[in-house]
Amino acid sequence: MKNSPGWVIVGAGGHGRGILEAAVAAGELDQAENVIGFLDDGDEKQGTEIAGVPVLGRVDSAPQWVAEGCRFLIGLGDPIPRARVAAQLDSFGAKFASVVHPRATVYRDVTLGHGVVVAAGAVIAACTRLGDHSLVNLNASVGHDNVLEEFATVCPGANLGGFVTMETGAFVALGVTVIPGVRIGSWAKAGPNSAVLEDVESGRIVFGSPARIVGRATERP
Repeated sequence: MKNSPGWVIVGAGGHGRGILEAAVAAGELDQAENVIGFLDDGDEKQGTEIAGVPVLGRVDSAPQWVAEGCRFLIGLGDPIPRARVAAQLDSFGAKFASVVHPRATVYRDVTLGHGVVVAAGAVIAACTRLGDHSLVNLNASVGHDNVLEEFATVCPGANLGGFVTMETGAFVALGVTVIPGVRIGSWAKAGPNSAVLEDVESGRIVFGSPARIVGRATERP
């Protein structure tokens, strides 16, 4: 892996820094490639370094790194901009890496798509499938026989019971509990510390314990 082209993280904010640390930890066990740099559209990020790793340029410079054989990870915690960036990178012909922090627990029969991130302290139980660009963040737990479709996002400390389905772009915030068998529709959101006891329709925002509909998610990729 030391002679490979390496990985590029798109997004040089807090979540991108977390992916860097996961990649470094995995690389120390020879389970990941080196991160060669970040891409970020922020003016203030250009020409800087993040934890000693350079910001290489803006996202539209990705074709240069695609041509060099680099693979990409998207360092954006919100699934909507993550989906937009993924589409942009797809248009450049990018290939994506996945990274699992060594201090996460992932059962042997879990399947991971492309661009998946599993952070430190997360637990992914048996027979679960994580779709492309899904995210399971710090100290979250995902029960057995779960399906997380592409861009599904589980925030720190959230807890999904068994047989839960999160459709495309579904989002559960910090500390959310989802009981077994619940389906969370595409681009739906559960607010912090909510207890989700029943299915959530696509595009709905729910909050509370028990969670109730409080709005509609009007923004889509």
